[in-house]
Amino acid sequence: MNAIGKFSYPEDMKIIEDYLKQKGYAINCKPEELEKLWYVFSDRCAATWLSPSREILNLFIKYAENIDIEDVERMDYDGSIN
Repeated sequence: MNAIGKFSYPEDMKIIEDYLKQKGYAINCKPEELEKLWYVFSDRCAATWLSPSREILNLFIKYAENIDIEDVERMDYDGSIN
């Protein structure tokens, strides 16, 4: 993995981060890991990447708040934990 990179959808990542902060959530993972979680969540909804609407973001919160940070660090983009 490169030392630096760009988000696939930077505008969406800003929406996701801002919404989580607005709702009072601490983001306990690296931005790249948050993006990976969104990819996995989207995949579980049979999509490559979901647009972050309020409804989708609330479903994401329910999904992500039960995932352990160590699992996120070891997770691949398909959601498998190595």
